Amino acid sequence: MSHTTIWIDHQHTYLFEFTAKGVEEKKMEGNAANDKEHLKKFYHEVATAIGAPDQLLIVGPGTAKDEFKHHCETHNHPALAKKIVGTEIMKSHPRKSEILAVSRKFFDHHFAWHNSDV
Repeated sequence: MSHTTIWIDHQHTYLFEFTAKGVEEKKMEGNAANDKEHLKKFYHEVATAIGAPDQLLIVGPGTAKDEFKHHCETHNHPALAKKIVGTEIMKSHPRKSEILAVSRKFFDHHFAWHNSDV
């Protein structure tokens, strides 16, 4: 079972996929412009890059996490939208260790997923 967490704002996304082999990380950069067309394209690229996790947690500091969730639900990513299990507020520019800690705590609490599994 794969669990994926993304930390997202309007310019950056960090994807963390938890697998039996460990944690795989990927960073994506968006366009600095915050207009709707650039964001729509960025969110589409992120949704495509995520692939097909069993469960997806979206974290971030502002509105991008909710906008991305809405994008998945309304813009040709219904399979991914069904995999979204939560959104969490998280500060801007967290360390990798902070994102991983929030992810593990969330999945452990909500899905009886144990930190020792990954």
